[in-house]
Amino acid sequence: MKYRKLAIFIILASLLVSIAPLTAQETECEDGFRLFEHFAGETCIPENPQRVVTLQDQNLLLPIWELGFRNIVGSTGRFDANGEGFFRRMETQGFDPEGVEFVGGGEPNFEAILGLEPDLIVGTEFDEEIYDQLSAIAPTVLIEIFGEPRFEEVMVTLGDLVGMEEAVEQLEAEYLQGIADLQAAVDDPSEVVISIIETSPSGGAEPGQFYISGAANSSVETVLRAAGFARPAPQLEVTERTFYSVEVLQEHDADLLIRVFFAQEDPDEEQANTEAVLGSPLWGLLNAVEKDQAFDLDSDSTFGYGYTVRLTVIGILLELLEDLDTTGDLSTVDIAVPEPVMDDMDDMEMEATEEEISATLCEDGFRSFESAIGAVCVPNVAQRIVATHDFNAGVQVLSLGGPLVGIPSRFGELAPDITQFFDLNDIQTVGQYYEPNIETILQLEPDLIVHEGFNGDQWFYQGGEATLEALNAIAPVVIIDTFRPIEEVMADYQELLGDAATVQLEEQQAEFDALLEEIEAALDNSGEDFTVGYISFNPTGGFYQAWGPSALVPLDILTRAGVNWVPIQMEAGEDGGYLGDISIEALDEFSGDIVMIETVFDPELPNDPLIREFPAVQTGQTILLDVPIAGTHYANYIALAEIILEQLEAIEDLDADLVFTGESGE
Repeated sequence: MKYRKLAIFIILASLLVSIAPLTAQETECEDGFRLFEHFAGETCIPENPQRVVTLQDQNLLLPIWELGFRNIVGSTGRFDANGEGFFRRMETQGFDPEGVEFVGGGEPNFEAILGLEPDLIVGTEFDEEIYDQLSAIAPTVLIEIFGEPRFEEVMVTLGDLVGMEEAVEQLEAEYLQGIADLQAAVDDPSEVVISIIETSPSGGAEPGQFYISGAANSSVETVLRAAGFARPAPQLEVTERTFYSVEVLQEHDADLLIRVFFAQEDPDEEQANTEAVLGSPLWGLLNAVEKDQAFDLDSDSTFGYGYTVRLTVIGILLELLEDLDTTGDLSTVDIAVPEPVMDDMDDMEMEATEEEISATLCEDGFRSFESAIGAVCVPNVAQRIVATHDFNAGVQVLSLGGPLVGIPSRFGELAPDITQFFDLNDIQTVGQYYEPNIETILQLEPDLIVHEGFNGDQWFYQGGEATLEALNAIAPVVIIDTFRPIEEVMADYQELLGDAATVQLEEQQAEFDALLEEIEAALDNSGEDFTVGYISFNPTGGFYQAWGPSALVPLDILTRAGVNWVPIQMEAGEDGGYLGDISIEALDEFSGDIVMIETVFDPELPNDPLIREFPAVQTGQTILLDVPIAGTHYANYIALAEIILEQLEAIEDLDADLVFTGESGE
């Protein structure tokens, strides 16, 4: 197989390097050209480019234009909801598009680009798949702008690309002075809370919803973080767009609240969603609203890359901070202050990390992914994935619509925890979980193998290291720790699958968040007053089991809703964990105001005489789970949240004083 041949070649190459001096093979460029390193490799580019085409408007055309470079002959662009307005947003920022031809609305038009006879094409990492076609037209450079690099680093790269280094330095000096002005506008930025929310339907918001983009490289975010203003904690923690209901608006309250919207989008949709949020009684209760310190910000003036747009943001913020009243009750807000950012651009010249070094070793068609046991070169877009664990690897791939071709069985059968959600008829079984059948996996010709991790880096195969080595000889093996919060687990799988994922993670997260809010409401918004016990039975050991508050999906759901747990489950581990071999004599330790009983392995468990004596059972404050519950993925979280919600809503007059545990499980 190609992958095994590649692995052998890399091993042989590494051996040769270890016994012989490394000889540099520098690419030589023709006169008038120079070698330029970029996301896709190295390219000989013109020393003085005269006809440049960019493949992003706000994120490439705008920042290059602001440097004073005018030899741009074409660019892709976007339109507003009416199909008009090429380069519209940039025009609001002083950009004059005269002489720049349109070469595609997002997707580049190769024929149009060819007709412009460019001597340089500039794209982003998202153009990697068409890099060869672009390079056949003109020297092509891909700039990574949506990943980890700070925007300052990207601007240095763009300045180098078009020979405008001094302009970058001048703009950087203006930007740093603007940040200093912001910090001087208040006594202490870390004591001033600023909240940024978005409500536009074009961003995915439905009436009554707002969202946080979590884009650390966006213009508003970079300015606020650089100046060190305090924020509602979720706004610093989210890494991708996250939706919220108006019921949690108070958690995003602040001294200064800014609502970003898209003025040029569908005005009817925009107005409907605006009224649903701003018309809510909860909006009027916000501290910022009561003090008339909630403002609307048209994203046209702040959308795009580069320094100019950030200087615009700084000017807007300086006006909003004048005479800002920072008194008021923000007790409903979990406040956080961003980590300081580097002030000196020279600090960016740091030693390469292991991950960066690993990335440089990946061949064409592969990229670096940080597995629980180290960086792994994985396919850019996997085509055939085999999982060697069922509901801690395979189901996560399935839940994102990934191309899974093999999954292990469990005691000779496919786990009902998975078959209740997904059709596995066309997926091959590849041995038992922890005991993969190497021959079967080899025949499936996977290009990626996934397995479970535990506590950050531990993994387990029957056969140990030898099994892992055998699998690695077939395809790259990625191990992802699934014993973490679902947001972290599924974000890793989303990153691993990339374009191979066909299901939108954001939609799943939003659906679960909405259900969780309903569960909190069913607990009368006072879930912290309830003590819950969870009873399950181990059919192989004949004993009861105690699980930590986040060790199983139904426990994690109620933990997120704010309930307490009986002491024996806190003993199992606040961050997860497990206690087995709980004897029948200790059964009463699971008695809480609410009792959750798993009946998958023992349908008669609720009829146990000792359990029937529990006050919660006698008063009907029970939740019965008769479906499989394993698997850290949103389909499972959503299904179990619906069951829990239905049974909670069926209980009349929930009593939080049925039992006294002697201590809080918080």
